[in-house]
Amino acid sequence: SPLSSRRSAKAAKEQRSLPPDDASPQQNGVDATKQKPLSSIELKYLDYLKRELKVDVNGCAIGYFLDDKNVIGSGGSASSRYYRGCVATEDIKSGAIVVSVPDDSVLLAEKTSACASAVVALNLRDCQKVVTEETDADVEQEQEREREEDRTDNGKPRLQREALIIAVTCELALGNDSYYYPYLATMPRVKKFSDCLLSWTEAQKERLRGTDCWTRFKSYADEESVEVPSLTQLHFEEVARPFFEAIANGKGKVSKALREAIGQLLMNEKKNKEREINVEMAILSDSDGDDDDDDDDDDDDIYGNLNGSKKLKMKNKYASGADEEDISSPKPSANAEGASQSQSLARLYRDAVNIVASYSFTLGEDETETQALVPFWDMLNHTHPVFASVKLSHDASTKRLNMIAVRDIRKGDEILNTYGELSDGELLRRYGFLPTSSRNPHNSITISFKELFTACDKVYGFENPRLVRKKVLKLTNENWRSRFEVYPNGRPSRKLIAIADAIFSVEDDDDEEDEAFELEKKDTRAKEITEALNFVAIRALTPGNRYPTARREASKSIQMLLDADSRAKRSEVNFLENHVDRRRIKMALRVRLSELKTFSMMRKWLRMGKLRKWLF
Repeated sequence: SPLSSRRSAKAAKEQRSLPPDDASPQQNGVDATKQKPLSSIELKYLDYLKRELKVDVNGCAIGYFLDDKNVIGSGGSASSRYYRGCVATEDIKSGAIVVSVPDDSVLLAEKTSACASAVVALNLRDCQKVVTEETDADVEQEQEREREEDRTDNGKPRLQREALIIAVTCELALGNDSYYYPYLATMPRVKKFSDCLLSWTEAQKERLRGTDCWTRFKSYADEESVEVPSLTQLHFEEVARPFFEAIANGKGKVSKALREAIGQLLMNEKKNKEREINVEMAILSDSDGDDDDDDDDDDDDIYGNLNGSKKLKMKNKYASGADEEDISSPKPSANAEGASQSQSLARLYRDAVNIVASYSFTLGEDETETQALVPFWDMLNHTHPVFASVKLSHDASTKRLNMIAVRDIRKGDEILNTYGELSDGELLRRYGFLPTSSRNPHNSITISFKELFTACDKVYGFENPRLVRKKVLKLTNENWRSRFEVYPNGRPSRKLIAIADAIFSVEDDDDEEDEAFELEKKDTRAKEITEALNFVAIRALTPGNRYPTARREASKSIQMLLDADSRAKRSEVNFLENHVDRRRIKMALRVRLSELKTFSMMRKWLRMGKLRKWLF
């Protein structure tokens, strides 16, 4: 099939809900008496779909569903809260085409976007290089070049997404002048209280430390890390900003309106930086007159002699009237001039990252693979693959992208897609939500080469660990940060077992031995790998190593946060801020807890002695 069914889907939790894995999607049927009316933006969007984009929508529409499981407020009372999705407006038979989108109505960076010619002319996907992080000092110099190549983004697949992110940023900068404005206006922005990781504070993200979600968000840990929004700031500085500066300087073929809008956004960004410098200088200047009685030993810290309250007052004094950097934006500006004057480039870029992470699809295969926004397809929420209502397909003869029902769908039911067999951590990192059920059958974990090699060295005691590591990396074509999967039932992947076997085999004597010795050698190897993997699991389960807390403490913390939610009152000061903070901490702890459970399952699997069977 030329179409990948894996989809980057809605990130904000207020528009996403996942039914329990043991429940069918029909249980989320819409109650007509509880339907929330569509906004004027959504009504205009539906008209735009038919009139401009020629999208055929058959038997379905945008719908809002009451989420009774989302409890907010005092005394445990449920608050009426809706999430958006796709509702069947009539009975739909299996095999029917529910939504059909013409190929030329899809938003593609190189073909249909406002900056399409510039993306092609500036060779964005093939020429930009992004090295994610420096090589560890303890890694052999001979391996450094290979590892940097592994961590270098050459346009496949991250720059496919980056090109689309830049294209969406340009469309947002144009505002009403954009052909796709009615479409983009229906999509959420990065808001202060949304659950996408881009809106989390650093302190909140630290709660994810040690998890695969945290590792992939911070670096190119493995193939999954190429999915946005990982390393957003790095890509903005190294890829997006140079592209926008080239546009503003007259390179690339774009409209005059887009060139002026991008130029104004860059100018605004420069003014904001100058304002920040002036504020800091003013604070320093004012502090000089107040510090005469203080010791000179504190001169190295320009804020060292100011208490917190005084610093805050001085910052407010000099920052008053300045446009504070705010990444939240309810909708695109009405026109390009408005976007230039009221938006910052960083904020528009971050909104575009959220849109691409939340709504884009991977179309095509191999050399033809690309990232795209497909109108109305992105209205469907996620469910377990077994319960998906539709499949996605491309009809080359009609040049249309079709959404086809795979089961009978009753009128009033929510039509659901699946984003893939993803763990809780991946759902949170990519889309900003967690399943309502804690029984996600796809909660696998990964172990890095570094963790595995350290454990093998602990078990075997290599005479020259650096030489062994060098040989293994060359033999297996892996790098220091390669990661290997452990399945939710605790079984290590075959690749993980094979890498462990390769590590222990490096110092083996190649002389031929008799059959009895070979059997004994296999038993010894199985015991060594079991001991090494058990060491990795024990270390992960011990607080202060991979994770800050143990499994029991994480469970207790979640229960304490739930109790705090039940006691919280809306009348409290900072109720919403505290509620969002607790919710994000609960999400982080759930991800951590799911990984700790998988490590516990791995220990049980190893104790059952099954590794020899999988090894040989």
